[in-house]
Amino acid sequence: MMYDLAIIGAGPGGYEAALYAAKKNLKVVLIEKDLIGGTCLNSGCIPTKAILSSAKAYRLMKSAGKFGIEISEGSLSLSYEKVMARKDSIVDINRKALEGQLRKAGITLVFGSAKIIDVTSISVTGQPDPITARYVIVATGTRTANIGNIEIDHKDILSSDDILSSQELPESMIIMGGGVMGCEFAFIFAEFGVNVTVVEAQDFLLPLEDHDISTLILREMKKKKIKVLTGKKIEKIEHSASGINIIDSDGALHSAQKLLVTVGRRKITDNLGLIETGITLDKQGSIAVNDYMQTSVPTIYAVGDVSGKKMVAHVAAEQGRSVIDHILGIPRKINYKNVPMSIFTIPEIGSVGLTENELINGHLPYVSKQYLYRSLGKAQAEDEIVGLFKILFEPESGVILGVHIMGEHASDIIMEAAIAMETSITVSAFTNVIHAHPTYAEGLRLTMLE
Repeated sequence: MMYDLAIIGAGPGGYEAALYAAKKNLKVVLIEKDLIGGTCLNSGCIPTKAILSSAKAYRLMKSAGKFGIEISEGSLSLSYEKVMARKDSIVDINRKALEGQLRKAGITLVFGSAKIIDVTSISVTGQPDPITARYVIVATGTRTANIGNIEIDHKDILSSDDILSSQELPESMIIMGGGVMGCEFAFIFAEFGVNVTVVEAQDFLLPLEDHDISTLILREMKKKKIKVLTGKKIEKIEHSASGINIIDSDGALHSAQKLLVTVGRRKITDNLGLIETGITLDKQGSIAVNDYMQTSVPTIYAVGDVSGKKMVAHVAAEQGRSVIDHILGIPRKINYKNVPMSIFTIPEIGSVGLTENELINGHLPYVSKQYLYRSLGKAQAEDEIVGLFKILFEPESGVILGVHIMGEHASDIIMEAAIAMETSITVSAFTNVIHAHPTYAEGLRLTMLE
């Protein structure tokens, strides 16, 4: 049987492409070697948000006295096993729902390891005959990997996959990497009472974010008694009876029960038959693609993290849909400039567009306006006063160049800014839109009115 489309990998890029293709009446087969949903659903976005929700609930209960609710001493306790059981249940519910959605759409699901034999044929372990298709999408994503001389042993030196499957809460933890994943885990485990140290090689946490956001997140970490070492590298690791000792680039010794490595993911391109089929990889090990996600073999596409573009689930999903449009003769390019980004620290971060440093380095004229969360009535009512709205725009035209938010519901509010930027709404036009009061979202408008 010849399918219209074969997709290798059932993460966001793969399953969104499959669902969209099925709606367009294409005959689709989706091949997955592990679990439907990919990293995001099974060991990334969803499980971390489930654990984060427990951490935030625990945080709220510890501060219940502020709201006039008395919890007697000793009556509040944390069961980490139940936290993880809840996480597993949420992941399982979502995975089953997604698999049901795919089957209902008429998509054929095949489980096994895939290898491209030629431009129309794919072998799959456990399948007697090759799968054939007119078009192929590779959406295999990335996996955790060792970095430098640091070998993940899955016991004392852990990957993100390991920490999300562990049923035990360590007393102390060193987190290697102060990027998105490292900062998210730092806040989660600090809320659970873990003694956390973050080691970041760059001079700032979240080095890709606006500097004001990086500065504010550092302040919040210190308030949570998270120890932060920026501009430092881990030079040496020693195992001890109590866990792990590390020596940083200044020669200082730091000890913890566990070391969590949150940097160094590798694209999954091995054993797929890519090179043999004539598919080119770039210097970073990503599958080289053009603006329409085509590889060097025109009928084979690559989407998601394996393509080396903006490596987040919502971009992978949009890339998958754009491939289907291209196959159907409706080519469109994705605008990566206005992709909203969310970081689920405590509080959250939402950003879209250029940072102030990027504007300075690009010698671009701009106006910067800021507004504090503590000035919002709803923030005061809910005791979520930590946060900042920051808007960057052109001085003459009022075109919005970048928006950066840290605070409650920042991951949701940032969508307003993304829509405004994608549709070229100016600051003056945005301020004409009446926002409900009291809300967190009105802070965006109030910033522009400053």
